[in-house]
Amino acid sequence: MPMGTDPLFRNRGNPRGTHSLGGLIGTAQRIPSTGAFAVISDRNNFNIFINALQSRTNVKMLSTPHIVAADNREAHILVGQSIPILTSSSANLAAGVNTAIVNSVQYRDTGKILTILPQVNSKGLVNLQIRQEVSAVLAGATAFGNTNSPAFSTREAETTVVVQDGDSVLIGGIIDDTLTHTRSGIPFLMDIPVFGRFFRTETDNTDRVELIVLITPYVIRNRDEARDVTEDFSDRIEGFKRLREAMRAKRRPHAPAAAGAADAEPGPGSAPPPRRPDVVAPEGAP
Repeated sequence: MPMGTDPLFRNRGNPRGTHSLGGLIGTAQRIPSTGAFAVISDRNNFNIFINALQSRTNVKMLSTPHIVAADNREAHILVGQSIPILTSSSANLAAGVNTAIVNSVQYRDTGKILTILPQVNSKGLVNLQIRQEVSAVLAGATAFGNTNSPAFSTREAETTVVVQDGDSVLIGGIIDDTLTHTRSGIPFLMDIPVFGRFFRTETDNTDRVELIVLITPYVIRNRDEARDVTEDFSDRIEGFKRLREAMRAKRRPHAPAAAGAADAEPGPGSAPPPRRPDVVAPEGAP
C-alpha cells in the first residue's frame, strides 16, 4: 500500500488534533485521531475514506463480520484457523512391553483476531477496549528436543477509545513487509560457476501490506431496535430474506371473508334460503 493511513496520523503529538484526508481526497473532511487510531464521526467521511483508499491503493476487503455483545461482556472474532502444537509426549515404559506414546496437543488461533470489550453509559457513549492480533505460521519449524513446534509471526495493537453510538473507529499502522527472491533461467546452464549468471535472472520483490480495521458500534436499547438490527442483517443474506417474508406474511391480518350465499339477498326467481333449525318463525309465516 503506497500511501496507507499515514496522512491520517501526521499530527501524532497533539492528542486533541484533527487530521485531514486532504492527501487522499483533496477536501476539508476532518477526522480526529490520537496515535495510530482515528474516529470517523460522520458516515459520509467513512464512505469518502473507503473510496479514497480504493482509488489510490490496492484495497481488498478481507471480511465484514457482525457480532452482538452484552454490556461489559467480551466479544471475540476470529478469521483464520487453529494450529495444533505438540506440547509433550509420554510413554509408560515397562520391562519387555511396548506401549503407545501419548501426545499432548494444544491449539493456537492464528489469523485476524479481534477482541472487544464494550461498556455503554447512559448518554450513549461507548467505551471500547480493543485488542487486534494478526498472526501466521512461519515456514519451517523450531525443534525442542525430539519434537518440532511451528513458529509464529505476530503483530498486535491494543487500545481503549470512547465513541458515540454509530461512530466508526479506524485502526491502522499494522504493516507487514515480505521480501521474496526469485531465480529463473535455463536449466543446467544457469548453475555453471561464473558464467551461469549470463543464463539466469534473479529478482527481489518487497510486498508491503497494511491491515486497516474499521469498527462501528451500535447501541441496542430495546426490543424494537433489536428487531431492526436483526432485519437489517437478514436483508444481506438471501436465505434469510425468504424466511423473513414468510414470517411477515403470517403476521399480516387476514382479510374478512366474503359474504356467503346464505347471507346474500335472493334474486328474482331464486328459491328462499333454507331456514336454520335454531330460528323459530313467527306464527303464520310460510
